[in-house]
Amino acid sequence: MYAVQTKHRIPINLKQLTTLAATMTPTFFFEGSDGHTLRIGLGAVSEHVTLPHHQAYAEARQWLAAVKGKLPIGTDVAVMGGFPFESAGLRLAEMAEASVLFLPQLSLLKVGPDTFDVTAIDTTAGAARSRLDQFLAAVQATVPRVSTRAALHQATELKVEAFRRGVEQTVHRLQMQSDLKKVVLSRRLQATAEQAFLPETEWLRIRRQNPETYHILLKSGSTAFLSSTPERLLKMTGDRFETAAVAGTTPRGATTDQDVMLGRTLLRDAKNRWEHDLVVTTIDCILRTAGVVATHRSEPILMKNRTVQHLYTPFSGVVGQSVDAFAVAGALHPTPALGGLPTAAALTVIAEVEQQPRGLFGAPIGYVSLNGEAEFAVGIRSAQLRGVSATLFAGAGIVAESVAENEIQETRLKFRPMMETLFKRSAEQGG
Repeated sequence: MYAVQTKHRIPINLKQLTTLAATMTPTFFFEGSDGHTLRIGLGAVSEHVTLPHHQAYAEARQWLAAVKGKLPIGTDVAVMGGFPFESAGLRLAEMAEASVLFLPQLSLLKVGPDTFDVTAIDTTAGAARSRLDQFLAAVQATVPRVSTRAALHQATELKVEAFRRGVEQTVHRLQMQSDLKKVVLSRRLQATAEQAFLPETEWLRIRRQNPETYHILLKSGSTAFLSSTPERLLKMTGDRFETAAVAGTTPRGATTDQDVMLGRTLLRDAKNRWEHDLVVTTIDCILRTAGVVATHRSEPILMKNRTVQHLYTPFSGVVGQSVDAFAVAGALHPTPALGGLPTAAALTVIAEVEQQPRGLFGAPIGYVSLNGEAEFAVGIRSAQLRGVSATLFAGAGIVAESVAENEIQETRLKFRPMMETLFKRSAEQGG
């Protein structure tokens, strides 16, 4: 049995908090794209490694039930973390990093500007109270770290020609196989800095540089996964449900007129609209099967980020009491925007072409509270940090009309936001 100690509405400086959090693991920072939701988890009371197999979401649900049974009735905290992109065929040693869910020793929920509800969990009431008091004292005593962006030592786009061949081969398969509609292929950029990355500091930086996106950090052991994703997988609050289709990309313009022109062109582009409509139709079908009654607008709108703009269709609706977040997340993942259509066939092509696990890239990352509230984002616009090394990820939806060089340029565009976050200046990346 666990005991809980909670203090409400505690003023906490985020710079002090992130400096202190650098000494703790696992850690989780999750800020919604609306800027209102901010949940933080530090340390683990209970931990569950989310292995890549078909029962991963069911096992997570069972673990959550066991955790809930050890907490006092009415405790309102959340388990936090992520699942791997893959659902089968990998051993833990083959994964890019271990995906994990955990019940935090310390949970922080933003309730106002620089103000948080803070909850500590331990085996006894006295230990929980002591943990909470020590943490609050340590935050107040912490001197915020001076933040300096790392200097770029080297950046290399990995296996560019292999990606080009993979796109060309996949386009050929799409043209020959009428049942295969879309495959999302990804590639990586390996960058090294002249000093070790400080993941919590980088999380603060993506908040400033990309305010319109989610801001996510999941650190486990010596590896940290950082994401500035614009894409929501699901949000559940009470009986309300939200998700979105995000597919179809074009750059932002250098001027307002050019930006508007590029957006209008994207909205009219036959390839991107067809790709986007595939995602919308598939999500709609998945939600109905999962017992979620949701509606969406008939035409996409534009989602504008700092460097790119996307076709975007939001969904909203209601869920019944029997619907749980892990089940819906497992049903939605991977959406056609990150996997393809039909899903099983697309995932087979991805495994054959990429020959390397994605881990948390493109995967569900978020939280589920014990009262049923949940939110998961899709881990794109992301980097895996370890020491001085950063591995950046980007993907592109391949359809029968795709051109390999265009997909290389699109993924290169998607690398930019994270490169500009991590490094003092971007450099020409070689193949």
